[in-house]
Amino acid sequence: MPYLDDPESLKFPPDDYRFINKDHWTQFVAERTNPKFLELRRIAQARREKNKYPHRMSRKGYVGLEEELSTTMDEEEVDRATLWIAARQTKQGTFKDEGTKQCADKIVKELEGKDC
Repeated sequence: MPYLDDPESLKFPPDDYRFINKDHWTQFVAERTNPKFLELRRIAQARREKNKYPHRMSRKGYVGLEEELSTTMDEEEVDRATLWIAARQTKQGTFKDEGTKQCADKIVKELEGKDC
């Protein structure tokens, strides 16, 4: 919210959003600068900071990921652990940070140790 302290710059939508009419923009700004909304935003940001292993699935969710994996894997191989790992990998199959990679490696190691 870079312009929260500059109400003058919030009178009109940014150039990329000139298609939004003035009434809708005014209503949007009023809702987003409301103290109740700002408190909800702060709470959501604090909650998001606690997420150590964020997924990278975009909008497809676990159901879409499961469908995608089922085209390349046997149905028995697509379990909860496989979905968790795949949800946190980039499109290239890597992990964004070392902590997520270590957790995924630990899961794989646990799975390899089990006799199915």
